[in-house]
Formats: sequence, C-alpha cells, structure tokens
Amino acid sequence: MDTRSESFSDEMFDLLIDQAIKGVDIRVKFPELFRNLLNSSTLREQFMDSLALLSPELRSIHDPYLDRNKLDLSFLRKNLPSLSDWPIFLSKTRHELAQIFFPAQAVYREVVDPGAKPIYSLLRKDFALGGVTYSVLIESSLSEEQTEALSADITLTSNTEDLPEAFPIQASIHWGDYATEITLNDQGKCPLPDIPLEQVFDPEITTVKSDFYLTLSASNH
Repeated sequence: MDTRSESFSDEMFDLLIDQAIKGVDIRVKFPELFRNLLNSSTLREQFMDSLALLSPELRSIHDPYLDRNKLDLSFLRKNLPSLSDWPIFLSKTRHELAQIFFPAQAVYREVVDPGAKPIYSLLRKDFALGGVTYSVLIESSLSEEQTEALSADITLTSNTEDLPEAFPIQASIHWGDYATEITLNDQGKCPLPDIPLEQVFDPEITTVKSDFYLTLSASNH
C-alpha cells in the first residue's frame, strides 16, 4: 500500500476501513477524515481496493468521487463480520474536544480540589473482547515540566473474571500534529510524552486543530 501523508496515517485509514465494514456511516462519524478521502484519488482507490479484499460482497463498489455531494454508503450497512476483534479504534471529534477545553461552563473540567489545575478527560471508553471488559481513560493537564504543553497519561484496566487478558497492548495516538506509540505491558496508568500546545491548538489557543484518534492493538492477535 502506498505511503500516506502525515495528515492521513495508516492508522486513520485502517480506522475508516474497520468502521465502514461494521456498518458505521463514516461520513457522519469521521467528517474530517472522510473529506480527506474524497479529496485524494489515491486514497479513494486504496479505500475501494481494501473493501473489496475484505469481502467479496464489496467488490462491485464504485468510486465514491463520482458524486461527492450525494455519496451513499448504505451498501456498507450489512453488519459484515469483522476479520478480527483487534485492533480497537477509538476517537473523539474536534467539536467534543472544544467543549472540554473551552466549555461554556466549567462543568466539563474535573478538578481534585478548588485550587488544583483542571484535568481534561481526552477519552473515556469501555469495550469488551473475548469476555474481558476493558476500560481506557486518557487525561491531560498543563505540564509542569514544559511551558506551552500538556502532560497526559493513559490508563487501561480490565475486569478479567479469570479470563485471559490481551496484554501487552500497543497504544497509538494521533491528534493534530502530535503522534506517539507506547506499549502497555499490564493494566494501570502509563505516562505519555508531553503534548505541545502548538501541535493540537491554533496559535491563539482558541481552537482545537483536529479529531483525536486512539488505536489499541494486542501483540498476540
């Protein structure tokens, strides 16, 4: 598969493929990625080829760019079985992040005490695989080590009930110009590299640049 641009990574491409074959309307859930897909003939061709490879039912799909204003993905709403439970793709939209960092009311911000710095919850999600329920939480706050940066950590826990876990798990994060990958060897909290504000906000720190993407992959799957 051809090398993709930094604004459309392999993880983002795989996210669209995974969600599309599960019947998700990617136009609505991932509008920014979908626009990038429409605007690149190479990406569109790769997208159609990938769908065709995943299922014989999808081999007759035409190029969506033939009518970008009336694109209909209803043919994907077939609840086709996923080839594998892993990887897991999670995201939060730019609009949702803006509500967290620039809320109309302080209700979006969590603080330990009135004098503490705000803690921003970037992502919180539960998901179940193989009978095991996992909970992932990514939080951030203003960095104490660097100026103009956020410190962040990821917490992944599971309720195993004597069932095998999938650790170690590879976590890949893409947000604006920020990207990082870490290995989670066991459940618990793990720090992430600091996030420079200029990589995720506009110069005036009034707008969030883009959606937030997290990919979780199990090394033994």
